[in-house]
Amino acid sequence: MILTMSDNNFKKQYNNDSQKLELFKEFRKTRDLDLREQLIKEKLQIVIPIARKFHYTKESQEDLVQVGYIGLIKAVDNFKPEKGVKFITYATHCIMGEIRHYIRDKSESMKRPRWLIRLNREVAQFVETFLQENERLPTVLEISTALNIEQEGIIEILKSKYMVSLNDFTEDNPDTLMLNKIRSKRMESFKLPIEDNICLDQAIEKLKIMEKEIVYLFFYKDLTQTQIALDLGLSQKKVSRMLKKSILKLRDIIIPKKSNVD
Repeated sequence: MILTMSDNNFKKQYNNDSQKLELFKEFRKTRDLDLREQLIKEKLQIVIPIARKFHYTKESQEDLVQVGYIGLIKAVDNFKPEKGVKFITYATHCIMGEIRHYIRDKSESMKRPRWLIRLNREVAQFVETFLQENERLPTVLEISTALNIEQEGIIEILKSKYMVSLNDFTEDNPDTLMLNKIRSKRMESFKLPIEDNICLDQAIEKLKIMEKEIVYLFFYKDLTQTQIALDLGLSQKKVSRMLKKSILKLRDIIIPKKSNVD
């Protein structure tokens, strides 16, 4: 049988796919980190075209690509060759899912920041537990005491559940939020006051996607730089540089440099 050019291309592609499948099977068994890095690097080129499909969202392409890389890493880690699905199909699904999740989360946080959603959740959980134990709703004072937040702050948190926008914080409008009223009632050992936590959360939200991920894993999950590097498919030096850069950014956001203007 004489193979045509298209036949040769098909055979070459088939052999390549078979080899890649064997590599994934080997990684599935061994979880070898060098092999993991190889598989990630070989598929990096698929991220950018997928990220471009979301141009209509007006989100930064750089941010979307970074989120896409995280989706690719998850795809390599979780791909099961025995299922019979092509990796490119599975990876595309993971990358697009990660980007959609990011866009959805960012859209929600534009209406209500994550820290405010978290405070709403804490208040709701306390109210539910209190109601079950006492067969009545708690007063604002009782919520305030339990959560160590000033009563006027509790009121602002409760108001925020029904707000659509946080653009207007003036005292003149009773229907707008005054986030500066959300403060701790008393100092607690080894804990930042809630207003400082809010300030820190707002600063972290201004970091780039990968920077936020590294800060979260290092400071909130207590992972080492080596563990973070393995988790994100980066080198330890890269993680170290990005962590240092992120800390400096946070410092400049929280404590802006003084203007040189007299």
